[in-house]
Amino acid sequence: MITYIIDGYNVLHRLEPELLAAGELAAARRELEARLRSFLGSRGRGVRLVLIYDGDDVGRPSRSSRERLEIVFSRPPRKADDLILDRCREPRGRGDVRVVTSDWKDIGGPVRPLGVHHVSSEDFIRYIESPSTADLESQSVEKPEGSDRGEVGEWLEAFGFPRDED
Repeated sequence: MITYIIDGYNVLHRLEPELLAAGELAAARRELEARLRSFLGSRGRGVRLVLIYDGDDVGRPSRSSRERLEIVFSRPPRKADDLILDRCREPRGRGDVRVVTSDWKDIGGPVRPLGVHHVSSEDFIRYIESPSTADLESQSVEKPEGSDRGEVGEWLEAFGFPRDED
């Protein structure tokens, strides 16, 4: 089973910027949650989603779970970032865990040593909205492809180093 731990507002800022700009936070969250449920229903076999938002949502419990979608709201003074990192630090043996955020500095970078894959919010949105059943792993940014010798030589010259000629 693949578990995606999702930075809710980070994804929303890329998915529903108009609703957020209009102050329609609850509507934006409902739209994201509906899209995630649709994804789980149509192509999300073997996938579990943990959607984590900042702050306390009045009238909603801090945690709810339905099928394979768990929705969590942080409680002040903790933030969503704290809960995401806590989930990523949970003991090994939990399967394939991926964190979804475009916040590399506070979340994406710190989870790498934990063996958790980082997926950008943009890649995740394309994945859940794509009709393809391809695994997101193929889109994951882990390590860039190697460069050919010619390209390396161009970079060496650009930074003032002599080209390594054979």
